[in-house]
Amino acid sequence: MGGDDPLDITSSIPDILDAADSLRSQGENLTNSVNSALAAIDNLDVPAMFPPDRFTDEFLRTYHKQVDAGEDGAMPANAAVKHQAGQLGAGLTAVADFVTNAMLNYQRADEQGAAEIKEASGNGTASARRITTGT
Repeated sequence: MGGDDPLDITSSIPDILDAADSLRSQGENLTNSVNSALAAIDNLDVPAMFPPDRFTDEFLRTYHKQVDAGEDGAMPANAAVKHQAGQLGAGLTAVADFVTNAMLNYQRADEQGAAEIKEASGNGTASARRITTGT
C-alpha cells in the first residue's frame, strides 16, 4: 500500500494474495517447527535434568515462578514461554487470513463499483441523448 490513503493499493491484488499465501505457509512451517522444539523441550524438562544444588534451586524458583500470560491468566514462566511460542505461527496465519479476506473484499467492492459506474454512465448517456435529440 502506498500514500496516506489506506485504500491506495500500489501493487496488484494477485501479488498481495501471493504474499499472504506465502505468509500463511511460513506460519504453518513455524507452527510445525515450534511444536517439534516444544516436544524436545518437554522430553528434557524432567526433574532428573535439574539435580538439586544451590544453582539449580534458584534457577527452578524463577523457571516455575507464576507470571501473567495475558488472556491465558497466570502460569509458570516455563509454561508461559512455551505457550506463547506455540502461538506465533498461528499469529502469522491469522494475519495471512486477514489480508486474504481484505483483498478479496476489496476486489469484490472494486468490481461492484466498476459495474455500478458502467451502469450509471450508460443510463446517463442515454438520458443525455434523449434530451439532446428531443430538443
